[in-house]
Amino acid sequence: MASILLIEDRVERQELFTRETGFNFQTYSDQLDNRTCLDINNIDHYDTVICHRSAFTQSSSNILELLKEHCKKTGTKLVFFSGGISSTFYSNRAYEFCILNSKGFYSENLKIFLDDVKENGDSNLRILAYGKKWKINLMLNTLARVNEFINDNSTREKVKIQRFNAFSQIENLKGVIDIDYPQSSSTGALLMRDVSHFSDELGKKINQEIMINA
Repeated sequence: MASILLIEDRVERQELFTRETGFNFQTYSDQLDNRTCLDINNIDHYDTVICHRSAFTQSSSNILELLKEHCKKTGTKLVFFSGGISSTFYSNRAYEFCILNSKGFYSENLKIFLDDVKENGDSNLRILAYGKKWKINLMLNTLARVNEFINDNSTREKVKIQRFNAFSQIENLKGVIDIDYPQSSSTGALLMRDVSHFSDELGKKINQEIMINA
């Protein structure tokens, strides 16, 4: 049984994608269940749900919230895509969650993602979000947020680590990148000099990764 559920109500968009790229959804029928509507009561056996975010009418918009609650409770991975989304967002806090533009979803990344699922048996949403070189792109995105946090708090000696974690989304790197992460005191205070040090070390890690994959 397929482990990934895809809900796309705009059939013509998929047809255009297959015509332009030669992509064949049937090739991945063992991994992907491709449907046009969502049955919220029949999703327990999927470990990943991918939905066109605008597939639900105003009267059934609460389905999105029910879906989020289901994923939070079960650890199911969730992806929303839409033409109205301007940038890619990935988070691994309460559960793995990704938002991306429709063109970003219907791209080479989808094939790379499904080929990886076919080979490894698990869905890596970071591939879907950032492509083949997802690790470098994930590190670059995190570094940009860390540096923005440093600029925004340049006059502070210390900050609450919860603020830093929420802003930088540093948890996305944990378990992926082997690096010393900033640690807080017993009161939850984080020294900004430690944040700056982490920024420098992450920059070095990125350069190493680029050299390895050059």
